[in-house]
Amino acid sequence: KKINAKEFNFLYKKNFNKILLIDVRENTEFLKSSINGSISIPLKNLSQKCHLDFIKKESLGKEVFTLCQVGKRSEKATKILMKFKIPSKSIDGGIEQIILN
Repeated sequence: KKINAKEFNFLYKKNFNKILLIDVRENTEFLKSSINGSISIPLKNLSQKCHLDFIKKESLGKEVFTLCQVGKRSEKATKILMKFKIPSKSIDGGIEQIILN
Protein backbone atom coordinates (compact mmCIF):
# COMPACT_ATOMS: atom_id res chain seq x y z
CA LYS A 1 0.00 0.00 0.00
CA LYS A 2 1.38 3.34 -1.10
CA ILE A 3 0.39 6.96 -1.25
CA ASN A 4 2.14 9.58 -3.33
CA ALA A 5 3.72 12.63 -1.69
CA LYS A 6 1.17 15.05 -3.14
CA GLU A 7 -1.77 13.09 -1.70
CA PHE A 8 0.01 12.78 1.64
CA ASN A 9 0.69 16.53 1.77
CA PHE A 10 -3.03 17.17 1.24
CA LEU A 11 -4.02 14.73 4.03
CA TYR A 12 -1.31 16.06 6.33
CA LYS A 13 -2.56 19.63 5.99
CA LYS A 14 -6.23 18.67 6.20
CA ASN A 15 -6.17 15.98 8.93
CA PHE A 16 -2.93 16.46 10.88
CA ASN A 17 -4.47 15.10 14.10
CA LYS A 18 -5.69 11.94 12.40
CA ILE A 19 -2.25 10.89 11.12
CA LEU A 20 0.48 8.81 12.74
CA LEU A 21 3.64 9.40 10.71
CA ILE A 22 6.47 6.96 11.39
CA ASP A 23 9.87 7.96 10.03
CA VAL A 24 11.92 4.76 9.57
CA ARG A 25 15.20 6.44 8.61
CA GLU A 26 18.22 6.22 10.89
CA ASN A 27 18.37 8.68 13.81
CA THR A 28 21.14 10.70 12.14
CA GLU A 29 18.96 11.21 9.06
CA PHE A 30 15.95 12.14 11.22
CA LEU A 31 17.98 14.75 13.11
CA LYS A 32 19.08 16.41 9.85
CA SER A 33 15.52 16.82 8.54
CA SER A 34 12.12 15.62 9.66
CA ILE A 35 8.46 16.41 9.25
CA ASN A 36 6.64 18.10 12.13
CA GLY A 37 4.80 15.51 14.21
CA SER A 38 6.64 12.49 12.82
CA ILE A 39 7.94 9.78 15.13
CA SER A 40 11.40 8.31 14.61
CA ILE A 41 11.54 4.51 14.72
CA PRO A 42 14.42 3.23 12.55
CA LEU A 43 13.45 0.33 10.29
CA LYS A 44 15.86 -2.06 12.06
CA ASN A 45 13.96 -1.45 15.35
CA LEU A 46 10.42 -1.43 13.97
CA SER A 47 9.50 -5.05 14.74
CA GLN A 48 10.49 -4.76 18.42
CA LYS A 49 7.52 -5.44 20.68
CA CYS A 50 7.76 -2.07 22.48
CA HIS A 51 7.57 -0.16 19.18
CA LEU A 52 4.73 -2.30 17.82
CA ASP A 53 2.76 -1.84 21.06
CA PHE A 54 3.37 1.92 20.92
CA ILE A 55 2.19 2.10 17.28
CA LYS A 56 -0.92 0.01 18.02
CA LYS A 57 -1.81 2.31 20.93
CA GLU A 58 -1.05 5.58 19.13
CA SER A 59 -2.77 4.56 15.88
CA LEU A 60 -6.26 4.23 17.37
CA GLY A 61 -8.50 6.46 15.28
CA LYS A 62 -5.59 7.48 13.07
CA GLU A 63 -4.19 6.55 9.70
CA VAL A 64 -0.62 5.23 9.82
CA PHE A 65 1.98 6.33 7.26
CA THR A 66 5.61 5.24 6.96
CA LEU A 67 8.29 7.54 5.64
CA CYS A 68 11.96 7.27 4.67
CA GLN A 69 14.33 9.11 2.32
CA VAL A 70 12.99 7.92 -1.06
CA GLY A 71 10.37 5.24 -0.31
CA LYS A 72 12.23 1.91 -0.23
CA ARG A 73 12.58 1.47 3.55
CA SER A 74 9.07 2.77 4.17
CA GLU A 75 7.72 0.06 1.81
CA LYS A 76 9.49 -2.57 3.94
CA ALA A 77 8.15 -0.90 7.09
CA THR A 78 4.58 -1.03 5.81
CA LYS A 79 4.99 -4.76 5.04
CA ILE A 80 6.28 -5.35 8.58
CA LEU A 81 3.36 -3.44 10.12
CA MET A 82 0.84 -5.32 7.95
CA LYS A 83 2.26 -8.64 9.28
CA PHE A 84 1.34 -7.40 12.74
CA LYS A 85 -2.14 -6.36 11.56
CA ILE A 86 -1.35 -2.63 11.64
CA PRO A 87 -2.73 -1.05 8.44
CA SER A 88 -0.35 1.53 7.01
CA LYS A 89 0.70 3.23 3.80
CA SER A 90 4.19 3.96 2.56
CA ILE A 91 4.83 7.46 1.22
CA ASP A 92 6.15 6.96 -2.29
CA GLY A 93 9.18 9.13 -3.00
CA GLY A 94 9.88 9.65 0.69
CA ILE A 95 10.81 12.85 2.48
CA GLU A 96 12.60 14.16 -0.62
CA GLN A 97 9.28 14.38 -2.48
CA ILE A 98 7.39 15.83 0.48
CA ILE A 99 9.93 18.60 0.95
CA LEU A 100 9.76 19.41 -2.77
CA ASN A 101 5.98 19.75 -2.81
